[in-house]
Amino acid sequence: MLGEIQDFSSLTQYLQQQKQDGFLLAMSDFHLLIFLYTNKIVPIRSQLASLCKAVTCQDVTAAHRWSQIAEWKNIEMLTRATLPSPGSNPAPSQLFPTNSANGMQWVCPQCTLKNREACEVCEACQLPRVQ
Repeated sequence: MLGEIQDFSSLTQYLQQQKQDGFLLAMSDFHLLIFLYTNKIVPIRSQLASLCKAVTCQDVTAAHRWSQIAEWKNIEMLTRATLPSPGSNPAPSQLFPTNSANGMQWVCPQCTLKNREACEVCEACQLPRVQ
């Protein structure tokens, strides 16, 4: 994740690269911890102390227990939402961008906000633009 724009699309790609049983190793990435701490979509900051303790002690059981909290489950859901469905068609908002007094816009398929054409992530929910 170093040197990349930190968003849910990058998080999804990073997590997909990790082995199925590599949750503790993935959470040991300092940049991932910073992303979780600074993200504004899912408030998880108050839960990170126990994760950091599990990482520091390399406690697989504590890390697994942490992976079951509601906030992490919400982040997992958001990362799954950024994955294109196999064989899916582009979102209607991508097929038919809207035109307004402010120029071209695209509609977020998640929260339905109309975003400026230049935005690569939704200005409301921060999910990446579906390509």
